[in-house]
Amino acid sequence: MCAADTSVIRVGRSGIVQTVTRRSSERLEGLRRSKHLNCGLALGAFAFLSDLHQRIALTAVVVMAGFAASLYLPPSDFAQDYLAAAAVRAGMDPNIPSAQLAQRFGVPNHAVTSVRTAHPPLMTLIAMPYASLAWAGSRILWNLTLSLVTGVLLVLAQARCRDIALLAPAWIFGLALGNVDAIVVSLCLLGLSGRSRSVGLCLGSAAALKVYPVLLIFGLLAVRRYRQAVLSGAFGLIVTVAATLFLGVESLYGWLQFLPHNGDRFAVNMLNLSLTKFAGLFGWRTFLITLLGLVAVALQFRRRTIDPLLAAILLVSPLSWLQSLPLLTNRLTREELVACSLASLTIVLGWFSGVQWSVYPCVLASFVLTAIIARIYVRMYRESGAGAEPL
Repeated sequence: MCAADTSVIRVGRSGIVQTVTRRSSERLEGLRRSKHLNCGLALGAFAFLSDLHQRIALTAVVVMAGFAASLYLPPSDFAQDYLAAAAVRAGMDPNIPSAQLAQRFGVPNHAVTSVRTAHPPLMTLIAMPYASLAWAGSRILWNLTLSLVTGVLLVLAQARCRDIALLAPAWIFGLALGNVDAIVVSLCLLGLSGRSRSVGLCLGSAAALKVYPVLLIFGLLAVRRYRQAVLSGAFGLIVTVAATLFLGVESLYGWLQFLPHNGDRFAVNMLNLSLTKFAGLFGWRTFLITLLGLVAVALQFRRRTIDPLLAAILLVSPLSWLQSLPLLTNRLTREELVACSLASLTIVLGWFSGVQWSVYPCVLASFVLTAIIARIYVRMYRESGAGAEPL
């Protein structure tokens, strides 16, 4: 054996002689150092990036993960919009039960998540171009659009990097389901990010896509930001009326008629973060909880900010799905952020796994998350202060 291969003899306690060549040891140590160096360089390179570039990188990872997950997840919240749009294109009522429309337009039953369309007319109108395609291609195209739009809006909203990373389970879950809440939440965050010019457009659009941002518009009135409130309400109303006129009045009437039943039907669900799940457990009507939203708006009268209403939305909406949790982005303490992240991760992993016993930790995490949000609301309300100036 040459000098370079001189062996090192090691004797263990058992008396077994282990021979390891010095060259092999050096190679192994070199590999370890190389791996540590690569990891260190990667982390160092990320830390060297500007805040904007870090935000873009993290957002890109999250939206790509959400899109990838959507390719393997059978249910799709977009199915109800696709079916309603396909019905309109065929001259049918968009409020026909989803199961009947699914059979007519070739959408698998496992993809349908709603008894009827539970979304406003604007969402049906947006789905019209997608309804010209077969379901499989339409779903992929919508999920791609959803991911791209969400990514752009989230970057513009200047979300903190730690919020993007720790709230990733909720973002990925919503994107995987093809749920428009990802765009609605991003619009709300952008509208409240401090750029006054974008408030009307963002909150108005969000309210036209989903109902719950209306609470933020009422909140603007409460804190005497009258101009922004009027612009937001007017834009949302104009867009909704335009979509209704294009689709037909029955699209709006049928949707409004179905809303209370939809809330009562799905209130008791581990994915629902709202207090309405307690109403469902006790056999109460969920609208009683929703009325608390008006109380939350009244409590913000003449205060400096409407931030507490972001938590109130999650607590009093008829249905506050997990994908709406990022509404609290940029407004959580480190401890609150970690707690929300762990609870949402538990729910997402259990839901994706499909393992029967996982429902128990998921349900527990759901109730814990609702309690955390209630505590966050109290903290945010105390910090919102008084003395808002009229605008």
